[in-house]
Formats: sequence, structure tokens, C-alpha cells
Amino acid sequence: MPWSDWPTSRRIAALALVVALAWDVVVLVRPLPGAAPLAAPDAASTLPTIRRRAFDDPALVSAAAQRAPFGGSAVVAPPTTFVDQSWSAAAAPLPRLVGTVVKEGGGFVIVEMPDASLRLVRIGERAGSFTLRAVGHGTAVFFDSAGHRVPLRSPAPGTGSTP
Repeated sequence: MPWSDWPTSRRIAALALVVALAWDVVVLVRPLPGAAPLAAPDAASTLPTIRRRAFDDPALVSAAAQRAPFGGSAVVAPPTTFVDQSWSAAAAPLPRLVGTVVKEGGGFVIVEMPDASLRLVRIGERAGSFTLRAVGHGTAVFFDSAGHRVPLRSPAPGTGSTP
């Protein structure tokens, strides 16, 4: 379409684009007058220093908690370590979710079992010690023999499933 056939609004827009591009080229090529040349800062002077902290002494933690910095009670239980007993190290290995099919009234999944065999599992069926309870787009929810929920997601191509 020749320039003369363009509507006025398109001509104005094209001219504004050309002017903006020309201005960008001028600004990029010519530095501002009086501007100092850019120099890389000394890398060592810009790095923060790393200070090793002493191990948090339980007495210091208790003393800080006694001050009740967030309001509330100043009585604080001593720090403890939480160990999740719901999932033991000896639990059955998880199947790998290969794919899901969602349809009205249910669906099914294809899983790769720990012995590398593929298995089609419908809702309510078992795959090893896991029972399929729900299927979504790219997700499946299994329950193990102890009744713990085990969600799996289908992988992106070339990766394994993620719990």
C-alpha cells in the first residue's frame, strides 16, 4: 500500500515511530555533555563483608524471648527440633507419574513403578502400596497404606515427577 493511501492516523503513528527510533539512536551514540565516562567500580570495594555468627546459644535465645518482642506471653518453651514421623525412611518408593487423563466421572493415570514397569491406574485402584484417589490436569493424589496423602505432579518433558 503506497504512502498516499495510508490514513492520516497511520501516517502520524509511522512518523512518531521513526522520530522515536532516531532519538534513541542519537541518545545511545552520543553521550551527554559533561557526563563522566562509565567506569567499572572496584569489585572488592562493593562486596559486603561476611561475618561468621556464633552458634545461637539457647540461653541467648531464651533471654531474647523473655523480652516478648511481639507482645504476648513472655513464657517460652525451650527450642526443640521437630521430627516428622508421618513419613518414615523405610516407606515404599514412590511411583513416577508419567501422565494423566481427566474425564467426566473419573480419569486415570499412567505411572512408572519402581521396577520400571508402566501401569495404568484408575481412581480407587492400587499401584503398589498406593491407592489413587483423585486425578487432575497433570496431578494425581495417592494415599499410602498408612493413610497419608501423597500428591504427584506430572513432569515437564525430560524430567521426573515431583512429590
